[in-house]
Amino acid sequence: MKVLFLTTATGQGHNAAAEAVSRRLRARGCETVIGDILKSGRRDVSAHVSGTYNTLVTHARGFFGFLYRLGTLVSSSRVHSPIYWLNSLYADSFQRRLEQIAPDAVVCTHIFSAQALTYLREHGRSRLPAIAVITDYDWSPFWEETRLDRYILPAPELTGDFVRRGVPAEKLEPLGIPVSVSPEEREEPAAARAALGLPEKGTVFLCMGGSMGSGDLARVCAVLRGLRPDAQVLAVCGVNRKLFEKVSCLPGVKAYPYTREAGRMMDAADVLITKPGGLTITEAAVRGVPMVLTCPLPSGELDNAAFFSRLGMALYCPKPAEAARAACRLAADPERQAGMRRAQRRHVPPHAAERIADELVALVRGRGK
Repeated sequence: MKVLFLTTATGQGHNAAAEAVSRRLRARGCETVIGDILKSGRRDVSAHVSGTYNTLVTHARGFFGFLYRLGTLVSSSRVHSPIYWLNSLYADSFQRRLEQIAPDAVVCTHIFSAQALTYLREHGRSRLPAIAVITDYDWSPFWEETRLDRYILPAPELTGDFVRRGVPAEKLEPLGIPVSVSPEEREEPAAARAALGLPEKGTVFLCMGGSMGSGDLARVCAVLRGLRPDAQVLAVCGVNRKLFEKVSCLPGVKAYPYTREAGRMMDAADVLITKPGGLTITEAAVRGVPMVLTCPLPSGELDNAAFFSRLGMALYCPKPAEAARAACRLAADPERQAGMRRAQRRHVPPHAAERIADELVALVRGRGK
């Protein structure tokens, strides 16, 4: 069985979700291919689109929020959006790519690929089994105009929103957001700290701004150091070089650029302060890390923050200084930390990647019958 995963480079979460499920399939002997849908056309526009996206979310958050709100207004299950028609422009080359790879199923972790595949299906040019993996804790614009076989939702609480928007209830599977770790695979805090060269004792705060290093991470770190000069502060700045240089100058703060050690840092941390990207907060919840969410992008991240805070899985403080103060209070409150971990275990499926792999195998076998 061969599965094609279609993502984009607009943020790392879509790629991480694809890799998490791909890993589980490869362990079963399946072949997997992960590709960027925006490289399917005659021109590779992935770098241009991702660069524009990064610029908007880093330097023009207000305008990005306006575009997102506009998308929610025009999104409909009855009329295709301009974004859909843009993604239809590379239909011919995308179809040739599918024929070359010859997968048994397709997984879309981003709306662009779901729209492109929907165009082919609506015009009788593809019958491949296909599922979508939703990576935010709420409905996002344009999913209801796609026509796939299954939609994997982060949680059962979101089913009603998708049905009201026009997605058939029988296509919805609330299996969770797939992450690369399970609770059984996480490291003990002492081992994680030793591997990172951190003291075994004392409080460790982990600050993250996503793969793009957005949000006022420097402000969070500075306030944390002022309130808790005895604590160790780790800051993951992603690909934001200016932020990395700024945070590196703060005394007592250990700054990192984009790193593959983020999971180990979560295991080492007492409290995580992060912007609420869907993959980041899901992985933290699976690892059982108390969280303070801050500086969300004016998009699905606002919904992520609301969902996690409403169910007691994290605190939500929009302003950086407020988030730092809340993190200090949380670090000193073991009872509240324990309650947060209980809520995370109750509401976040810990083995979503494995269950999605099961769903894919069943879908392909069912289509074969």
